[in-house]
Amino acid sequence: MALLLADRRPWPDRLWLAATGLAMGCMLVFWAEHLLARTLLPGLDLCTLGAGWSCREAASHPWARIGPLPAAAWAAIIHASLFSLGPRSWADRNSHRWAGLLVGLLVVASLAFLVVMLRDLSSRCPLCLTAHGCHLVLLAILLANPRPRGLLLSRPEAAGRPWRPALALLVLALGLAAWSSDVAGQRQLTAALASPRLLAPILQGEIDRHYLAAPWQRIAGPAQGQQELTIVGSLACRHCRQLLAQVPALPLPLRDRIAIFFVPFPLAPACNPAATGDPQPERCLLAEKTRAAQEEGRFWPWLAEVDEAPGRILRRLAAQPPAGRPWSPALTAQIAAANEVPVPAIPLLLWNGQKLPPALATVPLADLLPALLAVEEDKLKDAPPVDPCDQC
Repeated sequence: MALLLADRRPWPDRLWLAATGLAMGCMLVFWAEHLLARTLLPGLDLCTLGAGWSCREAASHPWARIGPLPAAAWAAIIHASLFSLGPRSWADRNSHRWAGLLVGLLVVASLAFLVVMLRDLSSRCPLCLTAHGCHLVLLAILLANPRPRGLLLSRPEAAGRPWRPALALLVLALGLAAWSSDVAGQRQLTAALASPRLLAPILQGEIDRHYLAAPWQRIAGPAQGQQELTIVGSLACRHCRQLLAQVPALPLPLRDRIAIFFVPFPLAPACNPAATGDPQPERCLLAEKTRAAQEEGRFWPWLAEVDEAPGRILRRLAAQPPAGRPWSPALTAQIAAANEVPVPAIPLLLWNGQKLPPALATVPLADLLPALLAVEEDKLKDAPPVDPCDQC
């Protein structure tokens, strides 16, 4: 701020530099959130108990990528270009046109984000909101100074600042490198984790068994399935909804052998002492509504309603005045039981009561379940034969 005040440039130019610099910084941090969630640590590609920047939900949205790069990378490249296209350069007609075109693109992106935020997101991304607010500042400067004629202009800046286009090219190069490692890393991880040889040591022990689900929380498979898969999660978590959406598409031979359960576990301090961040009572209300829908046998229609517009549904639930205690003691007891497991991130998978590593929740169920069944079949083959005389 001191440098901004000490700068001798006109105020529109100083404000332009400040807005572009702040927006670019926010987008670079958001890009780091994107990389953390998708590449460096697979377990972070889930909904975690910690609040963080509250930008993970935005980073995991389908619109968060444009082609090979995250949307934040494209935005940072535009910001780097706009940094040198401030009001001082508008005596050149081409500079003014380029500034108008790039600011127009950013404003369209801001409107698209507004639609996504109101329709899909249950939490606010402070980095996104700051960057999009800066876009409005840039638009205001552009509209207030339509190619001024000597009023706010000094001479056009010399075109001797090679570091600015170099910065844009550096951002683009880093983005391409991150994208290539992202795709290759995820493919290798999926191929490696869906392997019976890797899963066998995880499923060997008989300790740490947890059976959280009630019979009415079964969402697929036979009532007396030989194998059980329990999904601990929340419908406010996009990753949980994406995992649950895979269940109806599973082949019938898999669904006939595996009973699949869903246990609501809201990441909200209002009802979950293990969660951090804002209280978010609407997520507790959503978990209670999910539990009630399961008891009434209408889980899948309820999931479809929530998945259609989760942001609006969560805000509608939060706006409802609670009558007495807004969530039942049964939900509180189930959250406490899940925290005994404990639950580091959701969705969390329990196979026959055995907690699986969180990274396995990123593997498609159509690949993971056959591998788990193969391990169980190998365990039966290796088990000692049963002497029928023991039953005499």
